[in-house]
Amino acid sequence: STVLPEGRESRDFERDISVRVTDSYGASASASAPVTVRPYAPVAKDRLEDASTLLTAATAIGDVHSTLQLVNALAASINVDSRESGAEQNFEDEVQTRVLLTDSLLSAAASAATENDLEVRESVMTQVSTGLVAVTAHPDQMSEASLTSSLESIELVAALSANPATRTAPDAPVDISLMENLATATSNIVQTQAMPSSPVTSTAQAAQIAAKTVAIVDQLSSTLVSAAIPGEVPVVVATESFSIQSQKNFPDDFAGSVLPMGIDGSRRALSESDISVFVPEGAFDQTHAGTDGKPIDAKLIDWEENPFSFAAAPNATDDMANITLGTRVLSLSFANENGPLKIQDLQQPFVLAL
Repeated sequence: STVLPEGRESRDFERDISVRVTDSYGASASASAPVTVRPYAPVAKDRLEDASTLLTAATAIGDVHSTLQLVNALAASINVDSRESGAEQNFEDEVQTRVLLTDSLLSAAASAATENDLEVRESVMTQVSTGLVAVTAHPDQMSEASLTSSLESIELVAALSANPATRTAPDAPVDISLMENLATATSNIVQTQAMPSSPVTSTAQAAQIAAKTVAIVDQLSSTLVSAAIPGEVPVVVATESFSIQSQKNFPDDFAGSVLPMGIDGSRRALSESDISVFVPEGAFDQTHAGTDGKPIDAKLIDWEENPFSFAAAPNATDDMANITLGTRVLSLSFANENGPLKIQDLQQPFVLAL
């Protein structure tokens, strides 16, 4: 049993379904038929009750793909309603529905972590990431519960995608669509935290969420080039809150050169401003990087939203207020397979031109 995605409106929501059955001797038979799959429409008096009923039924079947398809359909329905005016009476209903959906996504992400079939695992991860983008799309409808569940799901999927052993082809290029989905969902959480009416009222909790957010962005920047060839053009992923540029190369090729500032043809530049970073000669001498003949990663992150925006809250201490950022922030770090490189005792400085 499975939940079919809706058909195209241009075809009156009709989809063609084909089935092929093959026996152990190689004989096969096939059949096809058109079916109509219309967009989700609530059948109960409120969406929360409807979502609860449908998700309970899907979960009982034990098919995680069906559950995730349903989550995505419900999230798309909420997002359409959220764009329409006059729906204020459904606001609390939609907030609670997002809690229900994020809990389902977290359960699916957890199931991916224990799935032995790598193809199934990758499929579940992709569906979870798509659902996270949809469910977190309206920061004003996020609660602390849905924000926390979403963040946990992102952490789980990001950790799985960072481990080459969990991919069907460890040396294959990273799924950029998956990375973009995780980055977009993370950006939505940053925007939720930055709202004056942020659902996270505890400064300590906000600090933990901010730290996790920054860690996720750093992990994504590493994963983006985990299977890259040294010297390839940088990989760029851009969101509303931050942009990531990652590149793999040998230390001697980075040293004494200007880092290329993220345009790979299909994605927008890392920054709309003219920015360049000059890496001085000998920058990696003290790190001993490259002595093993292996490349390193350059990770450049441009923050447009302050992940530590909670520090500007009225109840923040003076010390916390001091870390509030008044401008965009650009961070640059280098790492090898063992972790971040500690660059020190430079004879020449790094030069950042804005």
